[in-house]
Amino acid sequence: MAKDKLRKVGEIAPEFHLYEADGRKVSLSDLLGKNRYILLYFTSTEEKSRCDRSGCPLKENLEKLIELDVTPVLIDADPVEEHKRFKHDHNIKFLMLSDPAMETIKGYGVYEWLIFTA
Repeated sequence: MAKDKLRKVGEIAPEFHLYEADGRKVSLSDLLGKNRYILLYFTSTEEKSRCDRSGCPLKENLEKLIELDVTPVLIDADPVEEHKRFKHDHNIKFLMLSDPAMETIKGYGVYEWLIFTA
């Protein structure tokens, strides 16, 4: 898989293995089949910190996503410990996966976008 290549609709999503806030390892394969759709929401630390002030799109729309049979997954470069604190402080009920090496972020082609918008 080429690094920093933005994925296209219908293209097979690259596999990943990342850690969740509770310390368990989660892969794309683990998520397949649980719901009809998987929404991978890549974000930067700076963007996520705005959730403290202005709300979190995934949290605000979680009920609707579940109704639509969507598994929402937030992925960023923050460490697992930060995700654990963030989930507790903001009562987050969806997966937050840690990608500190940014391999998945780059593999999905969103690294440049995250750096530019942060």
